[in-house]
Amino acid sequence: MRLALLRQDSEPDDFAIRSLTRLFLTIAVLLATPGEFVMAQDHQLVRVVSPFSVTDAGLSLRYPFLGGFDGPRPEFVDIDGDGDLDLFVQEHVGSVMFFRNDGSGQSADFVFVTDDYQRLDVGQWFTFADVDGDQDLDLLAEQPFGRIRVYRNDGGTSQPAFTPSADTLKTDTGDVIVTEPPTLPVVVDVDCNGRLDLMIGRQSGTISRYEWIGTDGNGDPVFTFVEDRYQGIEVVGGIGKRGGSALHGASAMSFSDLDGDNDPDLLWGDFFEPNLILFRNEGTCGTPALVRESDAAMRSGADAVNTSGFNAPRVTDIDADGALDLFVGVQGGAFVTSSSSVENFYRFEEVNGAFDLVTRRYLPVIDVGSEAAPVIADLTGDGNPDIAVGNIISPFDPTHASLALIKKTPTGLDVLGTDVISFQGFSATPAAVDLDCDLDIDLFIGGFDGTIRSYVNNGSGGADAWALDESNFAGIDVGSNSAPSWADIDSDGDADLFVGEGAGNVNYFKNIGSRCAPVLTLEQEQFAGIDAGQRSRPALADYDADGDVDLFVGSDDGTVRFYRNVGSPQAHQFVEGEPILVPVTGIVSPALGDLDGDGDLDVIIGVASGGLLYYRNDRVVTAREALPRTAGNVPTVRTIYPNPAGERVVVEVELPHAGRLGIEVVDMLGRVVLRKSYQSLPAGSVRLPLIGLELASGVYVLRIVGATGQASATFAIRR
Repeated sequence: MRLALLRQDSEPDDFAIRSLTRLFLTIAVLLATPGEFVMAQDHQLVRVVSPFSVTDAGLSLRYPFLGGFDGPRPEFVDIDGDGDLDLFVQEHVGSVMFFRNDGSGQSADFVFVTDDYQRLDVGQWFTFADVDGDQDLDLLAEQPFGRIRVYRNDGGTSQPAFTPSADTLKTDTGDVIVTEPPTLPVVVDVDCNGRLDLMIGRQSGTISRYEWIGTDGNGDPVFTFVEDRYQGIEVVGGIGKRGGSALHGASAMSFSDLDGDNDPDLLWGDFFEPNLILFRNEGTCGTPALVRESDAAMRSGADAVNTSGFNAPRVTDIDADGALDLFVGVQGGAFVTSSSSVENFYRFEEVNGAFDLVTRRYLPVIDVGSEAAPVIADLTGDGNPDIAVGNIISPFDPTHASLALIKKTPTGLDVLGTDVISFQGFSATPAAVDLDCDLDIDLFIGGFDGTIRSYVNNGSGGADAWALDESNFAGIDVGSNSAPSWADIDSDGDADLFVGEGAGNVNYFKNIGSRCAPVLTLEQEQFAGIDAGQRSRPALADYDADGDVDLFVGSDDGTVRFYRNVGSPQAHQFVEGEPILVPVTGIVSPALGDLDGDGDLDVIIGVASGGLLYYRNDRVVTAREALPRTAGNVPTVRTIYPNPAGERVVVEVELPHAGRLGIEVVDMLGRVVLRKSYQSLPAGSVRLPLIGLELASGVYVLRIVGATGQASATFAIRR
């Protein structure tokens, strides 16, 4: 595929001049159409974490659209007093996920409840403990500058209700207790005296210990300082152990009786350690004596299980079988963090006194690594919407980014592969369109360097369908972090190109050629005056089904902005609407498509932790949908049936006057795929059959144009 790029300051060739003339003539004719376009009402978006079946290498994903994990921090506690352990997982700063155990102590069944448990601002870490002595679990969490916030449980053991203390945690002498993020403190009774100890790892590799001594007049906990070098521990990681410069890093600890001798041992995860360090307690419960025994507590048979480092351990007996279970959230330390961007929630089970690997993905979800960037299109040529998802860097090879392919199946989705295209660059951000008119979808992938690479589809319908065509598509370079999206913004029948960039603008390249022989010219460097802040990622489609293209723009502030097109298919005018508020932080990338087959466009959002969020469009399309009448003296679409349709659909319209009527069918990129005209129709209710439709599966807008106005409605094609 070769595409000419015509910039405004360049000298156009004869072909470009002829193409531009045709475009202007087409726009002039379309703008002459009388009447105003009728906008559809807003559709309600509802986030769903498990909308349909999703499988990955034969594994069923219970909650596929959780958004992925980059550095999960798990905590197991019985928060509702029903005798079994519930699960809390922190992935994002400031919030924590909650999974209620609806099973039993012997057979856990974790049911996702919320991304933001009781809307508690937990900063960079959290831990549960009864720190006010009332026999229920309170919560300690990080505040800015390493301070500690206490959330006192005023609800009880079965219905917890957390209230923040008025002040940060202090000692009995009034000193503020300060942690050193990203170190993860724990609360445990290390000397079995009935008083909890707050254990804070320091970046020097040591442990500070504070002991609980009671509560103050407000019922808030009070700790007293004990020591800064608990048990003389000083963890030196990495090259420091080999005689080089001493390396100290962030730490995560877990104190548990690992050997059944009734005293707490210590597992230590460190930024500069790829495994867990085991400190065995060779003393007693009241007089501990911790000795460093092993630097490889995580095993798979005889082999050590190493990660990218900074492993956060939690020990419990999740199935009450008498054998301890070790759960590890890999935070990512000094060893190629991308290698743990998918496999980062480990479970080990105690076997013969050692922890043996059970799984690297305890909560498997759709996850492509980090900074997921999706696009929805019929990528496999079977008439159904599939998903391609780029990432910032491949989990399998740190020298480049990659692209995953997720196929639509009769029952849901199937992840065909997470490294379908090895993108020779970073921050792969795909767009999809059939630009060469060969009836299959080609891919255009933006990257960190600001250019776009094009991949042609060989028509195989599989994961190996695409081959690199141009390494710098049309010579486009927007500086950094190019993010392409195609749409027919001017309704001339060909796709125009929109490219997000690192500076937050959306660049508009108008196609002044044709659908099968495109020629792009840079029309605007800041389309519609939009500035998304940093790293804009646009997605265009007719979201509100009014016959023109609307715009969603993601950015690195975690917001998806929505711009409704209140103009016409030929003359766009964008007005900013309500954004989609997502429960994550970092870069977000929207994509639109009808994944649930109900005839309207749903929204999926790629997020920084490498997964996807799914927002269902709750507009319901029935088999014979009664659509609202258009106010005034204009034509109205009354029904479209069957809906979804196959090769035949019947449109029932209400005409206020006898006369001519035009019908257009428009795809979600804004391209007119069918035109039909009627020279003389009677006034009143008229049924118009459209027969022999050769359209791919998907959502379409049907637009009617009469002498006194226009109207539109959506319908779906299912093959």
